[in-house]
Amino acid sequence: MSQHDFIIANDSGVNVRADINNGLQALASTSKGTARPSTAYAGQLWVKDDVTPWLLYCFDGAADILLGQINATTHKFIPCHNSLSLASLIGDGSAGAQHRNRIINGGFDVSQLHADFPTPMTDTMRSVDCWYSLGQGAGTVYRISDLDDGQPHCLRMYQNSATAYRLAGAQIIEAAVSQGDRGKAMVLSARVRCSISQAVRYAVLAWTGTADDVTRDVVDTWTSLNYTPGSGNFFVATNISVVAVGAIIPAANTWTDVTPITGTGPSGLNNWIILFWSQDTLAQGASLDLGRVQFEPGAVATPFVRRPVAYELALCQRFICKTWEDQYHNMENMGLDGALTCGTADASGFYGCNWRFPVPMRGVPSISLYNPLDYTQAKWTISGGSVTSDAVSIDIANTGCNIQTNGGTLWTPGAYRFRVHASAIADL
Repeated sequence: MSQHDFIIANDSGVNVRADINNGLQALASTSKGTARPSTAYAGQLWVKDDVTPWLLYCFDGAADILLGQINATTHKFIPCHNSLSLASLIGDGSAGAQHRNRIINGGFDVSQLHADFPTPMTDTMRSVDCWYSLGQGAGTVYRISDLDDGQPHCLRMYQNSATAYRLAGAQIIEAAVSQGDRGKAMVLSARVRCSISQAVRYAVLAWTGTADDVTRDVVDTWTSLNYTPGSGNFFVATNISVVAVGAIIPAANTWTDVTPITGTGPSGLNNWIILFWSQDTLAQGASLDLGRVQFEPGAVATPFVRRPVAYELALCQRFICKTWEDQYHNMENMGLDGALTCGTADASGFYGCNWRFPVPMRGVPSISLYNPLDYTQAKWTISGGSVTSDAVSIDIANTGCNIQTNGGTLWTPGAYRFRVHASAIADL
């Protein structure tokens, strides 16, 4: 560290010369240190060197203005504009600016399967698109809409059990994205709200096991405050590296920005796991809300980027897609609108159709089929009436599948219209 107050006190010649040399060294090194010099002047430049990359600031007399990043490994300087680095504006070289945020659905704008209906929570259960839930016991999870300016949606975890429990929300980031972050500095930011004032924890974890074959339940012991992976500690012992852990105590029912946490992707990183949880138990009727979650390259958190809804939906549809309208909770009350339809049969009396997914999915999905009128699984409805026929999906690929009648009655070609709803799931 080379910092100085730039005040040369009266002293002996040797001491004055040493004081002057220390001041010159501070000037030559741009007052490099772990924090702003204790005596600083308006307009003074200084370098924060306890992060990677280093950060160059200008003190304006009241606050520090970030000017840029200095990478002492690649020997590059990345300037900033209005506290946004050029890397964040034009992309970091591995993705466009729209995908600086590694989190998908960080604003919780997409909820294809659960809509805004409270859904019973089970450990590792899928919640809104690309998120899943963890907890010690029962609860519900759902999306809340029309919150406040700049945040139209959030994720709510609600404790509805008479027994107090801890609740958590998490997202696994696929290997195709995570592996490119090995050796990169990353930063996590978000907003949280808790109905009671208590500690909310959050963590950045690196999965070092088989890529995209991730253990969802990363909690070993909920009551532990030891965040080193291991038996009896908070996190499980196997294939998990804890990159960073943070905590904040928001006022009750008050949206609060978390203190950003930073870390570097380890060399064995295959998948990132982002986790938020209540440090202490929540009593019946208490809730924990998440909003504006952003995980991005760099050492400084930047303002949350809300991607266009169509783009966000397309990102989500690589993991989940379905045919019924979003306002319906899972398959309930979905009706015929949007159903896959077939009006012809082959010479043997088998009806069928092709379902082309909206976007190529992350992998070969599992397919579920539903009668649009009574919501029974693996059934067609025939000509919009009460008569049904078994349905089966075949020829499944990550781009689409075929759906056909499955044995039983052979139907007269051209005499009926078959309809079925479908979902395809390839989440992590």
